[in-house]
Amino acid sequence: MKKTKKMSKRKCSTTKKGLKYFISCTPCMINTLVFIALCVGGTMLYKHIRANHVFKIDQKLELLSEPFLHVPNFNDDKSKISFHWFDAFNADISNMDLSLLGDKINFISFDNLTKFPSDTKMPKGFEPKKLLEAGKNPGLGVRGLHAKGITGKGITVAVIDWPLYPNHQEIKDNFVHYEEPDWDRKKMDYEFHGVAMASVLCGKAVGVAPDAKLAYFAPSIIQGIQDEKAVEGHLYISGEIAVLQKILKMNKKLPKDKRISAVSISRGWYNKSNLFPEFKKVVKDLIDSGVFVLYVGADEYEIPGGFGCSITGRMPNSDPDDVNSYFVPYGCNGTFVAPSGGRTVAGNQSTDNYRYTGIKQGGASETVPYVVGTWALAKQVYPDLMPKEFFKIAYETGYRLESVNGNYNILIQPTKIIEYLQNKNVK
Repeated sequence: MKKTKKMSKRKCSTTKKGLKYFISCTPCMINTLVFIALCVGGTMLYKHIRANHVFKIDQKLELLSEPFLHVPNFNDDKSKISFHWFDAFNADISNMDLSLLGDKINFISFDNLTKFPSDTKMPKGFEPKKLLEAGKNPGLGVRGLHAKGITGKGITVAVIDWPLYPNHQEIKDNFVHYEEPDWDRKKMDYEFHGVAMASVLCGKAVGVAPDAKLAYFAPSIIQGIQDEKAVEGHLYISGEIAVLQKILKMNKKLPKDKRISAVSISRGWYNKSNLFPEFKKVVKDLIDSGVFVLYVGADEYEIPGGFGCSITGRMPNSDPDDVNSYFVPYGCNGTFVAPSGGRTVAGNQSTDNYRYTGIKQGGASETVPYVVGTWALAKQVYPDLMPKEFFKIAYETGYRLESVNGNYNILIQPTKIIEYLQNKNVK
């Protein structure tokens, strides 16, 4: 048997032809190489995260909650048709005697911070806490769809609106992106509008599509003020154009399953702005790419009565899933509507981050995110859905709702849209 040589231990400074091996067995070299590998790997991972996840939120924002109280002349019948007939947001009205108001109390808008009088000074049957809880239901069978797993999961939607506090319990888990470029917090307070619209779309308890991911943009108004001084109400269009162009570019870089699928803009009527043609062009480009873009006054979807010129209300204590609970106080003929009034939405933050706001008579603002939320449900069921196809289905499956002025409107029916698309999937 051939005798083998006993292998000697390799020295740490082993060389070959005068050159050190690339990999040395010395502990110091191993530590150095591991450190280098971790640095390189960490850098690559950081670049990957930066390229795919642009989410950044300051959770340490100071929380504000300003009271707002507007008490009308209760004897003036004309005040009944006012948008905000009786507002008591975060207000103390505990010293008021409301007992003689009767049904007029149903015109009040309030939140969970409102301090009401004792029962003896309240109209019989008016229970604020129960109304707020009932108003969280999006209505029209949406919660039934949620129970079946149709929640907007896997769909990313965008909202363009005022800056908000992103840590409200309704929407804090939905964010994948938040931008707030140049708002001066000392001069511009955080409004209720943005958080309310985001919650209508994808709020945990009040939203149409609670599992949809949210990209939120509060665009600059500085340039808008410079460009649009002569056009009152159109100060934001240049900022919105910039955001829409950015979304178009983002979608080209993002993987298909991470792209922004829809954009909700609860502002509009931009047709008098000199930047309107530019706005329309980028909207068209997004729609052509498969992104559903909706704003107040949108005419891209060939709706007979237009979009956004009618609103809906819901009778107090009525069933939000019943189409007969809704009414149109005024509006255009043949327009497309969704639940807007009689809703509970997320309010501008209080110190506990759980503020809710009851809105007795909503506006076109609430209609936009409701429809976009329905799109998210539909897109989950039928991924190949295109924007104009969705609106055609939504209009044809909608419920004809007579308005008080003799016109009719088409009320969205989310369950029928989903049923139509599910049958299309089977075929």
